[in-house]
Amino acid sequence: RGFDYYALGEDGWPVMLEELQKAEKFIFIEYFIIERGEFWNSILSVLKEKARDGVDVRVMYDDMGSIHTLPSSYQKQLEADGIRCVTFNRLNPFLNIIMNHRDHRKIMVIDGQVAFSGGINLADEYVNRIRRFGLWKDNVIRVQGPAVWTCTVLFLTNWNALRPTDSDYLRFKADARDETLPSDGFIVPYGETPLDTEITAQNVYAIMLNQANDYCYISTPYLIIDTDLINTLILTAKRGV
Repeated sequence: RGFDYYALGEDGWPVMLEELQKAEKFIFIEYFIIERGEFWNSILSVLKEKARDGVDVRVMYDDMGSIHTLPSSYQKQLEADGIRCVTFNRLNPFLNIIMNHRDHRKIMVIDGQVAFSGGINLADEYVNRIRRFGLWKDNVIRVQGPAVWTCTVLFLTNWNALRPTDSDYLRFKADARDETLPSDGFIVPYGETPLDTEITAQNVYAIMLNQANDYCYISTPYLIIDTDLINTLILTAKRGV
């Protein structure tokens, strides 16, 4: 029902805070990197307030992604403030076979009504409060409406794999709203997992390229693609796209 794009992290930051303040039921946060600073502290302040008010607040961050930005005791610190916390795939040198299974997602879900994703992590460099490498160009997207349900399920799946909590996901599904609002397309969030043989993300890109008629623009910090996707790009270009 709604999609908003913010070209820089600092553009999406106030919108994230505004939506967090509206939370009445739950807030789910899942990020690769969290780092204490102006950005995260502003979010954490709202999370503490909402937890005190009885909102179900959960935070999940990747242990490797945040190994240099958060102390090992940070999970306990959040729990002391009433915020339930999971560190994804905690580093263990004796179980290094699965250490490459990292949680690179950036998801924030509020009451099942609003979800944020995009490229930014919850650290000051992503909103250009500090500049390690010059201007940091990453984006924030806000999704509203039925598509938020997919983001909710993605979060709950990872959460419950590590900390079994919920037997019924449907209680987190938002009530249906007026779906008669005009729309010019579809929003289809999807997730990738190392636990099956599907290359979901690559298949999504391949389908988009194969169905493109006029143009397909791709902006990414990581271009590490295999022969299949290289050939798909070439054939798409040869069709005149």
